[in-house]
Amino acid sequence: MRIRPYHEYTGAVLILTASVGYLLFKIWETSGSPGYDFRFIWVAGRAWLQGVNPYSAEYLEVATSLVLSGSVPVMWVYPPTWFLITAPFGYFDISTSYVLWNFLSVLLLLMASVLLVANAKRDSPVIGSMLGNTGTASSGLFALFALHCLFLSVLEPTALTLSVGQTSLIVYWGLALVMTGISLGKISFQAIGLTVLLLKPQLGIIFIIPFLFAGVRGWLVTIYAGILSFLLCIPPLILNRTVLFDFLANLGAYDTFTRANDPTSMTGIRIILFELFGRDIGNVAATAVALVFVAMICFLLARKSERDRRLAISVPVITAVCLALAPLHTYDFVIVGVLPFSFFSFRLRSGPSVAVLAALGFVLVLRPENLALATGFFPSGVEIFPGASIASWGAVLLMASMLISSWQCLRSETDETEGNSRAFGGEDSG
Repeated sequence: MRIRPYHEYTGAVLILTASVGYLLFKIWETSGSPGYDFRFIWVAGRAWLQGVNPYSAEYLEVATSLVLSGSVPVMWVYPPTWFLITAPFGYFDISTSYVLWNFLSVLLLLMASVLLVANAKRDSPVIGSMLGNTGTASSGLFALFALHCLFLSVLEPTALTLSVGQTSLIVYWGLALVMTGISLGKISFQAIGLTVLLLKPQLGIIFIIPFLFAGVRGWLVTIYAGILSFLLCIPPLILNRTVLFDFLANLGAYDTFTRANDPTSMTGIRIILFELFGRDIGNVAATAVALVFVAMICFLLARKSERDRRLAISVPVITAVCLALAPLHTYDFVIVGVLPFSFFSFRLRSGPSVAVLAALGFVLVLRPENLALATGFFPSGVEIFPGASIASWGAVLLMASMLISSWQCLRSETDETEGNSRAFGGEDSG
């Protein structure tokens, strides 16, 4: 039996320890004051446990009676599918729940990295050939996992997620689960992952589109995700039959609910158009633009790719498009964590210019708030998320590089297929 040289793991262990240690430090650093967004989540959970409809005016009454310091939540705008997630946290006091919430977020971050590294080994010819079947394959995989965790830990949106108690890392894990399901060909993983993405409707509805262009299996995934989402809504529907309509009513008032929803604080096409032309199209119109663009891309990819390859190519591309165009906040940019391995899965056939585009994009989305404050590059009058503009332009670069890479990959695969067909045809005719 071969004795494994554990010193091969030393560097990766140190990197992983530093990464996780930094994330745990962020949890400890913010534990004294529950994050702004988590307060909404906790009050909703406590309201549901008390039999109160969180979409009603009683939500504010519950919040006022329970949140005795700091900002008091006013309105609950998340869908009813969050009932089973928020209610357990309502059992504890807000400070304890906040720490548990952030521990869960970090755990999901680590789980997502495990899934994505495993996908990369299966799907990327470059990474697969680098690792091979040698005795160093496992240490190489662990090193990739550690480096990916390092990237996520220094990614500013991760720190923002933990500091405000956002849901972004749950959604990020859902996207990683979707990509794992695609890699393994398992509809169940894809459906559960899409259900998690639909917890944030502005993201989920965008990721439905590639499944609608993926044939019968894609439609099945969409139907199963819809069924799972409905099942998640049953408990709050039992408590209050109008909960879906109340949710939509609150959602309609959300654009003007807080300064965080001002065009200068949102990412994507909304802030880009506002900076270029001084016009705010709002979140609904911005989401519609993203949906149309995604549908066009999926239509073109469906014409150029085989059915089995459509989701593997389209989902990473749609992730980049979503970051570039959809109206998000900078903490939502944690989903950029699925992209680094995607460039390897596209076989890096697009040349150094595309690699430079991608590198610049990653630099801009890595620490957008710090870059904005250091350079002064942010819209005048912005009060929250000054890095939204820099993050959006970085996402545009990532979108461009992903589109070019995927297109070049499809052209190369088409040329190979045609070349093989001609070769076999020549042998038959001979």
